[in-house]
Amino acid sequence: MLLCLVLGVNSIVHMKKISKTEVATKENTEKAIANNKTEDKKEEVKKEEVKKEEVKKEEVKKEEKQEPKIDYAKKVGASLNTEAQRKKIIDYALSINSKKYEGLNVKYMVAILRTNGVNIPANISRTDVLIKELEKFGWKKNTKVSELKKGDIVFTTDTVGISGVPGHSYIFMSWESDKKDNGFVVDALSAKKGVTYYKRSVSVQTDKHEKFQFFMRK
Repeated sequence: MLLCLVLGVNSIVHMKKISKTEVATKENTEKAIANNKTEDKKEEVKKEEVKKEEVKKEEVKKEEKQEPKIDYAKKVGASLNTEAQRKKIIDYALSINSKKYEGLNVKYMVAILRTNGVNIPANISRTDVLIKELEKFGWKKNTKVSELKKGDIVFTTDTVGISGVPGHSYIFMSWESDKKDNGFVVDALSAKKGVTYYKRSVSVQTDKHEKFQFFMRK
């Protein structure tokens, strides 16, 4: 009887030891899992930080590769300041227009733009085609006549009966006064007579001049 009691007590003690061992093992396992998760999380954070750093480096590289922004209006305006400058570009326009004055104006706009680094096709001969080409190069339309500045390329109201095809285009140079109705412009309408810079109506329609519709600038 005493032997059974001793064996029973020993069995209980042994079971408690096993139970404690299992608990300890379980706790250690849970701690190990938790530690692994923590390490995995740290690794994920580290990888994410490395990825963000790589993205930043790529963005910096892209910015470095981008060409400096050019103020084309300012550049175009400056290229037309003198009669000698305008005459030189007229000669270029004539060279790409088979030496003819007929239909020279759009070619003059093309010659002005090409002279200033806008590599649009030299064979353009219509205002609507010129507009589309400028849009390809990132030029935008602006219908606010009050925002015109020197060097902007202006397009007038559409040719009668031909929607979407402005009747005329010219380079705006300056306003005659604060009224902003008449301005000084450059075009090739009278190039044959040696006149490329003159005053014309801009914001109002007249018998001689089509009204401003929009200008384009990049």
